Amino acid sequence: MNIVIISNSAAPSKNASSLQVSKLCEALSILNHKVTLILPNTGTGQNYFNFYNIDKKFKILRLKLFEKFPTGIRYYLFSLIAIFLLFFKSEKNKNLPIVFSLTIIIFASFIASNRMSFLILISLIVFLILFFKTFRKSLIISLVLLLPFFYYFYQTDSQVNHRYTQLVIKANKIINLDKFKNNSEQNFDISNSEIKTSKNLPNHSKIFNTSYKSFKDNFLIGNGVKSFRYNCKNYLNQKDTLCSTHPHNYHLEILHDTGLIGFSVLFIFTCLILWKSFRLFQDKRLSYKQKIILALIIANFLIEIFPLKSTGSIFTTWNGTLVWLSVALVNYGNHERYNKKF
Repeated sequence: MNIVIISNSAAPSKNASSLQVSKLCEALSILNHKVTLILPNTGTGQNYFNFYNIDKKFKILRLKLFEKFPTGIRYYLFSLIAIFLLFFKSEKNKNLPIVFSLTIIIFASFIASNRMSFLILISLIVFLILFFKTFRKSLIISLVLLLPFFYYFYQTDSQVNHRYTQLVIKANKIINLDKFKNNSEQNFDISNSEIKTSKNLPNHSKIFNTSYKSFKDNFLIGNGVKSFRYNCKNYLNQKDTLCSTHPHNYHLEILHDTGLIGFSVLFIFTCLILWKSFRLFQDKRLSYKQKIILALIIANFLIEIFPLKSTGSIFTTWNGTLVWLSVALVNYGNHERYNKKF
């Protein structure tokens, strides 16, 4: 089996984590697996195998541009898209390892990840099943295998049950809040349960509401980059508001910080990139596999900019790093096409 291991530890060094990685790679090599270890460009400079006293050697790839992987990049490398890319890089496309990998990723997302992230992942899988026959069989098998596990853990694990039950409850609260506001405007009678619902509005929804109120006060040119942490304090005396370091939504953050002008510029920029990327599918020089990889990169970008989810800050957090990385990956195909090298 071809195994790629990515480590962020300085190596060779006396760090416990780097020693653990070296012995793991050696053990897998002894079992006749083809191991490739990817490392940042750090360490003492000594011979790696002599330093750790390794007899069974394996391939080491150093990324010379990185003394340490940027925050968030290592998580991206282990994403669903990375599995598909490894699938196409392998010499033999074996269905069983792909099904196994997909099953683990989807199940781990269901158990441990953010609820919205899991729903977006499922949406991506449905998209792939509908439009890409190469993945269709593996994905359907993985989902069929996982359905009993989904049901079992939802029924028996209190944390999983609470997580997804709360998602439905919070969605209903937002719907009831709209109903509450409409009824207030029309002078209808409002029940105590509806008033209670408004008071229990999720914190993220309160932050969204606060950022929208602040945006309306300066909707044309915005309030300035990273200004929400200061402006939000002006609205704390109003109902359903909350302060934070940023609006926790890319679209609201751009609207709040740069106004309709800045948002329009970025919107046009995004549409142009996507339009040029979609035009690549008409390029006859691209193989079917290349088109699938391009489609996955575009899908990842669309997931990152999906408006109906909470996010980090596009200007400060590692989530923003992933957004701009996605932009670069989507635009790379256009660059290659322009230079006639794709």
